[in-house]
Amino acid sequence: MKIIELGAPKVNAPKLIFNEKNKANATISNGSWNLAEQSSFVEKGTKCLRLTIMYLTDNTMPDESANALLEALVKYSVAERDVKIQSLQAETLPALDLSSKPPPSREEVRTFKKKYRTDCQEIFNKALSRLKENSKDNIPFILVVLPRRDIPLYAEVKRWGDCEVGIPTVCITSAKLINKPDATLCANIWYVFKLKIREIY
Repeated sequence: MKIIELGAPKVNAPKLIFNEKNKANATISNGSWNLAEQSSFVEKGTKCLRLTIMYLTDNTMPDESANALLEALVKYSVAERDVKIQSLQAETLPALDLSSKPPPSREEVRTFKKKYRTDCQEIFNKALSRLKENSKDNIPFILVVLPRRDIPLYAEVKRWGDCEVGIPTVCITSAKLINKPDATLCANIWYVFKLKIREIY
């Protein structure tokens, strides 16, 4: 068998127009949009008075990680300089031990799934009530810290935020916040938030 090398046409990397008002373009860096170079997503928009974080983990993020997120909030016009952090650790979430021997039966899994949504919603609602008790201001969004990449848990957080309480949520795993998040990660977090409240044009 003979291998033939073919010369394929080279296509220039696309650019993302962030804001038609000033024609600010985001380039591609390491396979993702380089949002860190954007000084501001929009000229005007909702300014949050606090960074609301709901931890679904045993540990909170280090101070340097939280400070980096706060700095990015101001840089990308999501908040003013005097923004505060409001955080809360939710109750322990239900879990099904799939590694047990013998493994759970299909009926046990089916029963767990039915109860999972109810339990998650109850835990999230309790956490939200406690967050509201500490402030009279509305909660514009919630940054939810997940213990790991968990698709069922992620789905329940999104369903609860979008369908039950009407508060935009942005999820991130705790592993990404162990060390100080870089500029690109911070930019991506707040880009997603501003997109959710329709402030990206």
